[in-house]
Amino acid sequence: MLGSNQVVPEMHSDPVNLIPRFVGQQPIGGAVFNDTKAVPWIEAQAGTGGRGGAGGGGREQGEAGRGGGRAEAGGAGGRESLEEQMFNANKRDWVSCIKSRNKPFCDLELGHRTATICNLGNMSLRLGGRTIHWDPEKEVVVGDKEAAAMCTKQYRAPWEGILHSLIKV
Repeated sequence: MLGSNQVVPEMHSDPVNLIPRFVGQQPIGGAVFNDTKAVPWIEAQAGTGGRGGAGGGGREQGEAGRGGGRAEAGGAGGRESLEEQMFNANKRDWVSCIKSRNKPFCDLELGHRTATICNLGNMSLRLGGRTIHWDPEKEVVVGDKEAAAMCTKQYRAPWEGILHSLIKV
């Protein structure tokens, strides 16, 4: 399902196991690794639409240089995890798009929209979980001065005055 909207769970495990391992003998006093398996924080959820599915805009899944969701050597048991597959597919896509000058899966606009959604969710949590109304065309919070104030940060003098004279909040 690479290239479509899908919630891919972030895995959590013992932080010690995330430390890169030395090849050969471990240094004295170094990390003590264990066999704790990584488990997802949340369950994966398939989505709809996206580039390769209905409503997609552009190239189809499985195109050369995309990976097409196939497992490759590496990872546990000689197969890549879903996270590794997606990461590697994005790397291949990035290089392919540099060569072809096409838009990548995760272009700048998609990254901007994703960061905006995350920031709005964090703002809502800080404001007690209330709903925040967002105008995506103007990219401003509507009808909530406290939430709107969280969209800009405070800068040091003299930049605070200069920036506020340029940007009307």
